[in-house]
Amino acid sequence: MQWPTSEICLPDACHTLDMFALARYTGPVLILMGGIWFAQGVGWLPGSFMTGSTFWAVVGSGSVLVGGWLSWLGWRSTSRNS
Repeated sequence: MQWPTSEICLPDACHTLDMFALARYTGPVLILMGGIWFAQGVGWLPGSFMTGSTFWAVVGSGSVLVGGWLSWLGWRSTSRNS
């Protein structure tokens, strides 16, 4: 399977970006942020305008799900191509 890559060209050189590696590192960040948003939304983490807001509980849940999917996708591709 060909790994999707993207080439980023700067004035001095071009660099290749591995999309699965990006997913591997973006996923956990989304999980962490989503967990914080969820905890604030349900009132477990007080002290913010987000505390007790259902909107942030829903946004946090979605972020955790998307982050988990990205992490799974990134690590799954690594184990298959090793």
